[in-house]
Amino acid sequence: MTYDKVSKLKSAGKNNLEARNESQSYNAITLSLVYAENYILNHFYETSAKFEDAACRNILLKLVSLYGAFLLEKHLATLYIGGYFSGEQGLLLRDGILQLCADIAPHAVSLVDSIAPPDFCIKSVLGRSDGEAYKHIQNNIMSYPESMSRPSWWRDVVHWRSYVPAKL
Repeated sequence: MTYDKVSKLKSAGKNNLEARNESQSYNAITLSLVYAENYILNHFYETSAKFEDAACRNILLKLVSLYGAFLLEKHLATLYIGGYFSGEQGLLLRDGILQLCADIAPHAVSLVDSIAPPDFCIKSVLGRSDGEAYKHIQNNIMSYPESMSRPSWWRDVVHWRSYVPAKL
């Protein structure tokens, strides 16, 4: 589409600079993004396919598929406009993404742990690698200053002396 647009502008009397400038907004920008995404996807696939451990290779290849499907889904409008997709293919692609997510879900913790920064960097109560979320929540609550005392505004909310039970 970019080539056709540039050719059309040149035949209309535009010079190279004008033709490139007027074809960038919807054509050349998308083309350059897709080129970069394709390079990353190919490198990811080649690296994953060479992985020695078969179990890890299978998970990595599913991640490659998920990333590729995500990229296609991101460019659905362009794929439909260009005639590469038609009918319900976009819906089938989205169903495939959900299936890949379900396939990868059992391995999510291991995948995150393999790339996650150490606990002290994250400073998350729930995201600790030891799996003791409730203990860390309790420790954070108990160690917070004035967490076990009444707030200064508690009397504004509760009026004990003015409370009169209703008669039925």
